[in-house]
Amino acid sequence: MEQIYFAVSPQFQGLVKIGRTDRDISERMGELAGYGLEGFDGVSSWSPSKKHVLVVDDNTASEALLTVLSIFLSPNQWRRPWQE
Repeated sequence: MEQIYFAVSPQFQGLVKIGRTDRDISERMGELAGYGLEGFDGVSSWSPSKKHVLVVDDNTASEALLTVLSIFLSPNQWRRPWQE
């Protein structure tokens, strides 16, 4: 089953990770223990928003679309190297 998840971490207040998996969501969250922003060197814990796990036909295309949409909906939250 292909899924899109929205995960949050107490180590990164205000950040929402959009991701995809075809496995159990809790298994995927465990893999994110070291995931963080560029330069992060520590342990992080992530949990999915239970209301926001989507079952989709193509999680690769769905994740790409949601990422692009999030850039336009939250333009001040994204670093755009081409504008520097």
